[in-house]
Amino acid sequence: MSTIRTGNNDLVFVDYSDILDKILQVLRNQQSNNLFEVSTDGLRLRIDVDAVASQVARLQISNPLGAAANNAKAATVNFSPGCKELLPGKIQAIADCVKQILGDAIASEVGEGRVSSVKEFVESLVTDLQSFKGDIPSLNFTYPFSSYKGLQKQRLTFPDKNHKEKAVLRFHKITIAVQKTREFNEQLKKGLEQYRKVQFASIDEEEREELGYLLDDLYKDKDNPQLDFYRLKRIIDTETLGKLKKKAQINYLEKYYLPCY
Repeated sequence: MSTIRTGNNDLVFVDYSDILDKILQVLRNQQSNNLFEVSTDGLRLRIDVDAVASQVARLQISNPLGAAANNAKAATVNFSPGCKELLPGKIQAIADCVKQILGDAIASEVGEGRVSSVKEFVESLVTDLQSFKGDIPSLNFTYPFSSYKGLQKQRLTFPDKNHKEKAVLRFHKITIAVQKTREFNEQLKKGLEQYRKVQFASIDEEEREELGYLLDDLYKDKDNPQLDFYRLKRIIDTETLGKLKKKAQINYLEKYYLPCY
């Protein structure tokens, strides 16, 4: 049997108890009844996980890393002693709640008389592979699927009203590069100085000078991992630049999508 266990290491402890409690709280709320939606013919099931995730994101959730949140760089399965014992029960409670919501959705849309359990409903959504089997008795490298009339297919395209034969989705390659990386520290300092002038324009000159001295002290030790200047630089390097790249790629695709309409 495979098991996950921690060894003798210096990994920080994590505690997911609070976020699991918040997920269960949202699932038990009346607003989470739209988690599952069954089509009127009872042949399709829509799962709206984003609705639950959005509600959980609005709640105040304790950081699983606790006091080590500012120093840890990654989450682990090195559960804290209190979380380790409670984790299986909380996950089981979430699973039971989701099962109950699914059962209620099936009963309200399909009807209690047509299906008696979640398992029976799931089985009604699938088609037995034996129904596709053909009549060819020979054994070769092909599977003799017979034609099936109930299947539907549709080509995934972007509609183009002006040019019927012109390709809309262009397979261009976009490369995003960060220039003047050697001047990154100086540019960051200038940005902080500009932020200080704009955000603290209403305070007196002496306090503004004090903030300037603090910024100069941080810049002198800019390579010290324990100071805020280095941490800010790491955030920009690991998070902000990635978000800017993603936004640029989205704008690039929208540039070719919008002319279609």
